[in-house]
Amino acid sequence: MIPRGAAELIEMRKAGHRPAGFVFVSYGDFIDPDWWRHANTCHQPELLIRPEDPIERIDLRCLIGLDLILFFAEWSDPVSRLYERLTEYAAEIAVESPAFDSDIGWWWVRGIGRIEFADRQNLEGMRVAQAQQEYAREAVSWQP
Repeated sequence: MIPRGAAELIEMRKAGHRPAGFVFVSYGDFIDPDWWRHANTCHQPELLIRPEDPIERIDLRCLIGLDLILFFAEWSDPVSRLYERLTEYAAEIAVESPAFDSDIGWWWVRGIGRIEFADRQNLEGMRVAQAQQEYAREAVSWQP
């Protein structure tokens, strides 16, 4: 089973393209997405997963390596399971919900993990530090 709105994203990926922006993944009783019908939204696809959808059986391969925004009304066990599944595929996930009140959510970044929104600005610094650490490891292991 693929999420609603995924068929067009799958075609885009098969054609060798990827969205320029985030892919919105909504969980809940929302209207079916029709993002592909509008030229100004084709760079930000939207997928919908409804509460009756079997989270463990949804095919999310079209999201491999993409940046996502996960939106939902209330944190629940199905949302938690969906979030865990998305971390297997995504490069980054912005988790957003009105359920979090003033603390809108958090980021999840592959290779780093969870980052609070307020700390997002430090991500580039962390990436530079990781690259320097890798360079130092390679320099130490190099033998003439």
